Amino acid sequence: MITPEQFQEIGETMLPLLDALTEWIARDMIERFMIRFGRGEKKLLTGTDEWQAWVLEQAGGNLDEIQKALAKSTGKSQQEIAKIFKGSGIQAAKADAEAAAVTFSGLSPRMMAIITDAYERTVGEISNITRTTAGATNQAFIDICDDAYWKVRTGAQSYTAAMLEGVNALGRLQPIVRYPSGHKDTLEVAVLRCIRTGVAQSSGNMTIQQCKDMGWNHVLVSQHLGARVSDTDPIADHAGWQGKVYCIDGKDAQFDNLLDATGYPENPLGLCGYNCRHSFTPFLPGVSQNHNKPIDTEANRRAYELSQTQRAMERRIRAQKRKCTALHTAVKNCEDPAAKAKLQEKYTQSAKRLQEQNAAYTKFCTDSDLKPYHERLAVAGWDRSVASTASAATRARQKIDDAQNLPVPVTKAVENPEKSGTIISIRKPVEIPDDLEHLLKAETNFDGKDIDVKVLQAIDDSISASKAIKDDFNFNEIKIARFPTDDKSVFITEYEVLGGKKRTKLYLNTKFFTGNTLESLDKMCYGYYTSGWWKSKTVGDLVSHEIMHARINYCNSFEKVERLYSELKDDARTSGFCRLVDNDPAEFLNEMYVAMCNSEKVDQKYVEVFNEYVKEFLGG
Repeated sequence: MITPEQFQEIGETMLPLLDALTEWIARDMIERFMIRFGRGEKKLLTGTDEWQAWVLEQAGGNLDEIQKALAKSTGKSQQEIAKIFKGSGIQAAKADAEAAAVTFSGLSPRMMAIITDAYERTVGEISNITRTTAGATNQAFIDICDDAYWKVRTGAQSYTAAMLEGVNALGRLQPIVRYPSGHKDTLEVAVLRCIRTGVAQSSGNMTIQQCKDMGWNHVLVSQHLGARVSDTDPIADHAGWQGKVYCIDGKDAQFDNLLDATGYPENPLGLCGYNCRHSFTPFLPGVSQNHNKPIDTEANRRAYELSQTQRAMERRIRAQKRKCTALHTAVKNCEDPAAKAKLQEKYTQSAKRLQEQNAAYTKFCTDSDLKPYHERLAVAGWDRSVASTASAATRARQKIDDAQNLPVPVTKAVENPEKSGTIISIRKPVEIPDDLEHLLKAETNFDGKDIDVKVLQAIDDSISASKAIKDDFNFNEIKIARFPTDDKSVFITEYEVLGGKKRTKLYLNTKFFTGNTLESLDKMCYGYYTSGWWKSKTVGDLVSHEIMHARINYCNSFEKVERLYSELKDDARTSGFCRLVDNDPAEFLNEMYVAMCNSEKVDQKYVEVFNEYVKEFLGG
């Protein structure tokens, strides 16, 4: 048996390797990007043919370098993975020997064969995972460069704003893994999940073999506080089957069958499946004892939710460190004085935000009585010099903020011809970063209340994540709106065709977004999530929901969209996914998309329904 804590640590040694690869790729792409964008607007805007030639030249060099880096990293990874499997195998075998009251005398040839087989399958799967990574990442680089260039050339954005947006996008970009189903993950997520699943299955197979060697037919499954919960799928509800004794083969009047109860070894959502931290040991009824005590259901659910929140905060801090590193790289490679000053300003803002996130993480861990995992916050390239520079930038930014006295803007209403009501533009204080200006079409205020700049950043981050990781979709216009009094929506997505061109608009409900902080809005979202109402834990998740709405509208005619929603409402297979979908099945694709963006494990039947509709209505 491998303990839950040991399972959590499995693969952690891979993080420095994967993170170093990610950081190197981002830094290399930013340096290439700044060759053209760091010299000023006049030197950027050359002929179209020259631009295309430059992009292709840089992309070619970028692809070669990424492939070399992946090959080098893969070699190191295989050595580390071999250590992980052997070490975990010894831990599991020792625990099984202790449970069976026999002396551990080392790994037998049969046990070594099980470990070797699991190792080879895992390495092969990781090799398949990385096969498309270089091409997908390089294409993202091309798209980001082209997007920034054409925004400047067409006047859609200023040179500085486009440059900042490009740097931020490249800083967020991580190596991408594409699956045949159309799902995408970062390389880090895919590799760690693969390793942990491989180790879990290897450990399970070793225990089964140990039981066969001794003629035993029962196993005891481990348990831990914070086990995964599911209200719709008993196999995915790890909290429901953990800590119990099961028979391996056949039926037993006293104990349930292992496969039927936990899904082992066939169901990837169950015992020893995706990211599962449970294991099991040999058990002899009448001789062995189950010392596991029942865990309170609500206490387990609370612990699980807290752990998920903690991991999300860790991911955001790591992402913010990458953003700081990206801006730091851009500053060093910028030749234009005005642009360099703007980049430095954004760097100080980003460094201050990182400081706030670190403080919030520490407070959350203290308030929730959780162990802070500072090693998970480490990012390659975040050395002492960068950290020191960030700290100095933070102090400088704080002095600016303390001294700044914001003016009160003028109120202005803009008439909206759409059905959702009168559009009221958002107050734009001087704090709103230039790289977020594209979210706001007018510089006015509403009822004297401000919109939290962190809310805008969260919205922008969600859209950017969709562009960089999921697809290239974006909204044409984002505004705050006075919704009808009976409309409780947080967002409304609208779609229109003007002059033969398709446009998508995202409207923010003023009742939610004026006078509220990001923290309060995220807390509201999480409350609805824990109640089972929807799959969104944050405001960013709600934006992902709307992105799927907009994508559906963009990819289909009005008539076909109506047919899709009608078919979903008649499709009973979506029942039970969440209460929002039960209330309105037409929301199923959007809620599934949110769950997939968060790498949430859901019942395979829902995945199959999702893929079925995506293939028909979204072409993939």
